[in-house]
Amino acid sequence: MQFTNPLPDDGKRYADPWLIRVGDTYFYCGAGPHSSILIKTSSSPLDILTKDDHVIWQAPVGTKYSFEVWAPELHFLRGHWYVYFAADDGLNDHHRMYVLLGGRDANDPLAEPYEFVGRLELDANRWAIDGTVLEWHDQLYCIWSGWAGVENVAQNLYIQRLKDPATPIGERILIAAPTHAWEQRGGSPGTPGGLPYVNEGPEVLIHNGFLSIIYSASGVWTDDYCLGQLRFIGSDPMDPHAWQKADDPLFEKTAHVFTPGHCSFITSASGQDYLVYHAAIHQGAGTMRNIRMQPFTWTATGDPVFGQPITPGIPVAFT
Repeated sequence: MQFTNPLPDDGKRYADPWLIRVGDTYFYCGAGPHSSILIKTSSSPLDILTKDDHVIWQAPVGTKYSFEVWAPELHFLRGHWYVYFAADDGLNDHHRMYVLLGGRDANDPLAEPYEFVGRLELDANRWAIDGTVLEWHDQLYCIWSGWAGVENVAQNLYIQRLKDPATPIGERILIAAPTHAWEQRGGSPGTPGGLPYVNEGPEVLIHNGFLSIIYSASGVWTDDYCLGQLRFIGSDPMDPHAWQKADDPLFEKTAHVFTPGHCSFITSASGQDYLVYHAAIHQGAGTMRNIRMQPFTWTATGDPVFGQPITPGIPVAFT
């Protein structure tokens, strides 16, 4: 079977794709219109964005989480489905992470309704977006993009232990800051109205016992948004020295694809791994994005090899 990028959709502007496979069914979790969260289902990832929306939560009016619902992720953890997302009250400075609790059917995240649990009480209670969950040696961790203080100077990556899927414990630990030049494009902190340097969109990738965090870097408002890698080289994920940042981007723009970033990963029934990501609809489009997908391979040391973003219209195999 072949497809071309971008993936067909229903005309909405999709970004921050979260796609998983459960048995023979694929589930897409995303932000919907009017501060809602939706799930789409299909037997194939190739047409999933054209399927009906199952709205699992609608933000109520007049709360701290009524606006700017960003990057929801769907996880089955400790016998329940959970959705993690960022939201605010209309002011970006107030973005925090929130949690929904779903049903117990591991094969069907739509079997039961979702209920709002509340804010994920992350250490320091600072600006936070793009939360994801790492399960490593029976311990759960939350990893997210956040501010060190109360000013929008840089988005860093932090990690914190979870007592259970909705209860952080202990301190947050800084594991990455946007220190490379390719992580600072579009940023101008310290200037009037300046924009931050960016590390965001952390996603867990595990292969043959090797653990990485794939994250997005530089301003999504630029053409230079890209993917970087943190390799886990230690024994404790809470040790900042256990995370080794790659010197160069892992996946970046070409002459035909701009702003490739904020990814998720699926493995087809045949065992082929695919990178799912968003990119700008054209050069200079910034946050006007659509969803794309392509296969990737691995090195002997467990590092992903994404290659270059495949040019729209070029046939890609789905196996």
